[in-house]
Amino acid sequence: MKLKLTEEIWREGNMYVSYCPELDVASCGEDVQQAKTNLYEAILINIEETQKLGAFQDSLEECGLELLEKDIFSARKELVGFTLTLHKKFKFYFFLIMLLFVIHRKNATDLF
Repeated sequence: MKLKLTEEIWREGNMYVSYCPELDVASCGEDVQQAKTNLYEAILINIEETQKLGAFQDSLEECGLELLEKDIFSARKELVGFTLTLHKKFKFYFFLIMLLFVIHRKNATDLF
């Protein structure tokens, strides 16, 4: 069986927080790799404990995971938006990158 899960990592102070929204499991580490490793271990412990209790299948359903393909569970979700906060000095560069992307995309569609 495979689970397709999301891993979110962000920095808080001098630590990195890692979070799996589908299972509502979080961990942290002193660097990104340690945060990922610790999250993976926390997810494994969560799965092992729910299996021991005989509640693994119910736990998957409660988390909104469903069987999408043979032996692959995933949440059906669609990104509908996000908020991006940029430091002042990066706003100009972000604007330029987006402008170049739009120009490139327009030129690419003109070819067809």
